[in-house]
Amino acid sequence: VTTSLPLLRAGVRLYGEAAGDLAGWSVAGVRDVNGDGLDDVLVGAPGSDRAAPDGGASYVVFGRPEGGRIELADADIIYEGGTPGERVGHDVADVGDLTGDGLIDFVLTAGSAPADSDGEEANGSAPTAAYIVSSGARGATPVSNLRIIRETIGAPGGFDVAGPVD
Repeated sequence: VTTSLPLLRAGVRLYGEAAGDLAGWSVAGVRDVNGDGLDDVLVGAPGSDRAAPDGGASYVVFGRPEGGRIELADADIIYEGGTPGERVGHDVADVGDLTGDGLIDFVLTAGSAPADSDGEEANGSAPTAAYIVSSGARGATPVSNLRIIRETIGAPGGFDVAGPVD
């Protein structure tokens, strides 16, 4: 016996900001960020043009008891990739409180990090990066808190992350 459930009947539906933003490319359940007793969700959209063409974005949506349609443009926290082609949100995860400030931190990977004096390649592209960002932000926030760049340019890196281990 096979049963099917049309996705339009799902309890909660998250909608990206624009066609091609790849919203939902990565999704992670995260602990209760805002203290309301409900777990929250972190959604990556590496193709988002929110702050720059293909800069990418990641969205935190606070849990809510009622279901329905949720627009990611109205997310409770938005992390924006501000460099064209950065593709923030390729992978996302809750990583606990890495900074010791009592707030949940997230890791957001980027397919290409902004070039800097230490990491720019001869052809102008930059290495992959992973950003550690705090859940204490509200509204739209650039991903600039901390950048971890792989050491070997051209080697795969920054595309697979997982949450904390107890």
